[in-house]
This record gives sequence, structure tokens and C-alpha cells, in this order.
Amino acid sequence: MRILHYSLGFPPQRRGGLVNYCLDLAREQVRGGNQVALLYPGKASLWSKEPRIKAKAKTRQTSAGVAPYEIINPLPLSIMGGFRNPASFMKPVADPGVYGDFLAEVKPSVIHLHTLYGLHQEFLVAAHRQGIPLVYTTHDYYGLCANPTFFYQNEDYSQKNSVDLWYAISAEGMAPWQLRLLQSPIYPAVRLLSKKLRISRTGRISRTGAYKQVAQQKATGQPPEATQLTQLQQLMDYYQAMFQKMDAFHFNSSVAERVYRKNIQGSIYGWRIPITNQRASGQKPVNKSPASTKRVAYAGPYEAYKGYGAFLQWVAENRDVPGISFHLWGDSKVVQTPAYITNHGRFRTATELYEKTDVLIIPSLWQETFGFHVIEALASGTPVFTSHNVGAKDLLPEEYVFEKLQDLDIRRVEQVSQVPVTKLVDSQTHAKAIAALYQEARRRRRS
Repeated sequence: MRILHYSLGFPPQRRGGLVNYCLDLAREQVRGGNQVALLYPGKASLWSKEPRIKAKAKTRQTSAGVAPYEIINPLPLSIMGGFRNPASFMKPVADPGVYGDFLAEVKPSVIHLHTLYGLHQEFLVAAHRQGIPLVYTTHDYYGLCANPTFFYQNEDYSQKNSVDLWYAISAEGMAPWQLRLLQSPIYPAVRLLSKKLRISRTGRISRTGAYKQVAQQKATGQPPEATQLTQLQQLMDYYQAMFQKMDAFHFNSSVAERVYRKNIQGSIYGWRIPITNQRASGQKPVNKSPASTKRVAYAGPYEAYKGYGAFLQWVAENRDVPGISFHLWGDSKVVQTPAYITNHGRFRTATELYEKTDVLIIPSLWQETFGFHVIEALASGTPVFTSHNVGAKDLLPEEYVFEKLQDLDIRRVEQVSQVPVTKLVDSQTHAKAIAALYQEARRRRRS
């Protein structure tokens, strides 16, 4: 089978669960005898604004056996969310043939999309015209919401989406020059530096001046700008049309499936298939480093939507329990924490994290589509408790899932010593399940 993936790109320019999952799946598909290519939104040209597709040389940073292609001049990449200039995110292509010609050359049997970031609607139209089935994996909520998490000002909006929400979020969106920076080769270094310089006391997302302006408008009864609302509604419709062109959705969890079905107009077809990655598939139970206490840890960005603030509060309520120590892992951002919490910052490898963690807590407040830390912890032999908002809860018994972190009894954490019995899927088995979904998408496209 000839498989074309659409993703955000390759490390080191792009990282994260979406990128790693796509590359791990692509590698497994190559090992299975498939011809695999990967298209991604690339840099913005200084000389021309029209999109074109460039074949890239394979490097160690790309992926063995995967043919990389870059879209020069994709639509803007609002990675952090917000559409300050909505029209620029749905700008039509002057020559739609650029995508039709590319697909005619690559001749994919199926196109597997992992995001809509930077993608023109004309790409999907060209695929339809050539009878190529489209499969979409639900990694986040970009296109359904103005930010990829549906989480805004410490509240989940996945069940109450509206153009007013898009307006408020977009008031905090990046300026055009900032979006261009995201599409430059120096972005990873700039991102790391900005995280190190940003100091947070509580882990809460601070209100920007733009949001204060929106709040003041609401307080005084001043209506939002009509033109902006109209354009945002048009952008919502633009993304809805793209989602409706998918032949099959790959829901990576019950959480993601519920949110997608709620927020896409009309009926959609899809299968629920839990995901995996190479780190989890290759992870072996680790030998825990010696410690005088049971080490209970949070791992992830030190941000409100991940439940960072909720974890700090829960720890404060349980800090005097003897024999337990509390730890933070996963973020290079400078934070001020109480003396009874040890902040380790970023971990170099998953083995380092799990050698020094006896119990992992995942308290996400957003409707997290999956959560790789769950399967990585289980594979390492580390017990894990997770919020009911985390998609990977589908793999855990009910007693390891909590509705609110404050409901998690510290005695339960103290007593747990073994991982719950659950069957983790390896990369090869997962690739076969995805291949079956491809075949179903092809059948639906032909019918």
C-alpha cells in the first residue's frame, strides 16, 4: 500500500506526541512492506506567497524509509491557538493544481491526516477528485476549537463551543510576524528560551492584555467587532467542511470520540483504536533507584490545563503523610514550588523518569485525547492514577481513575505497589489495526 501521512513535521523542529506517533507508525508501516511518504507544513517563502511542494532529502532526523515532502507557504500555523486574522487561515490557493499534481505523482492509496494545521482545503478537494480515501487521527481539537485543547481560562469548553469563544481566544492569538517565526528553523530554540524565561508561581495561565480587553468589552456591554465575528464563523465553517470530507476517523480514545462527535456537524464514521508509540512499545520494566520514601510524581507541562495547579493543591493537602515524597517532572520552565515538592525539570529519557518514580499522577483538566504517559508508565512497571478526562483511562481499571484529584485518597496511593493488569498493544499490532481502518476507508470511498 502507498500511504501518505500529513503531520507537523520532524524533530527537532517539531516534537510532541502527535509527531512521535506519526513517525513511529510510519516506520512500522515501512517495515511492513508499505511505501510511505510524509507531507508537512514548512517554511514561509520571502519571495512568493503561493504554496508549492518540495521533496526533501532523507536525513537521520526524518525517518528511515519515509519520503519527506514539505509544503512551502502553507496556511499559518497557530500552534498555540487563536486566529487574530481569520481570513489568512482560509486563504484560497491561486492554483489548486499544485495539490492535484502532487497527489498524481505520489499516487497514495490512502491519506492519513494527523492535523489540519497549515493545510489548505484544496488539498482535500484534490484527494476527493482522485478518489483517495482520507483517514483522520484525533490527536487534538485544532479546527474544532480556536485552540487545540478546548480549555480556556481554567474551564473546559468542549461541550459549549461557540463563535464567542473563538473570538475571546483569538484576541490572545499571535501576530502574523510571530506565526512566521513558528515556521522558521530557529523556532525550537526560541520556544525553549521563552519557557526558561517565563516564571510562574501557581502554574495558572495568566491573562494577557488582549483577554483583559475582551473582558472589559463584556463588562461594559460593548459588542465584539462584527467583521471579526463574521470571519471567525466563516473559519469555523471552513474547518467543518474539512472534517466532513474525512472518510473515516481514527478515534484514539472514548474521550476524543465524544468531543469530536459533539462538535462536528452531521454524522461521522470512525473506529476507536488506542494508540501506542515506540517508547512505550520498547519500554521494559525498570529497576527503581533506591529511595527512603514512596515517590509520587506529576509529569508534563507545568500548565493549568494539564492539572498542574490541581496537583500542587492535592500535594499541599497531603504533604504531612509520612513515607511519601512529591515530585515534578517534564518542564524546563522556571517555577517556584514549596520545599516539600522536588522539581526535577525536564527528564532526558523515560527510563530516568520511571526509575525515580514509584507512582505517577496524571490530573489533566482538559479533555486529553490520549496521554502517552499512561502507557509508558504501565510499560515501565509504574502504577498510574489518572483523571477521567484522560483518554488513556480506557486502558485502566476504574479504581485507577478519579473524577477530581482531591477525591484520590492518599492511602490508596500509598498502598499501591503493582501496575494494574491491562494489555498494552505493540506497534506491529497497532499498525495492523490502522491498516484495517484504511481498507474500510477505501471501501467507503468506492461505495
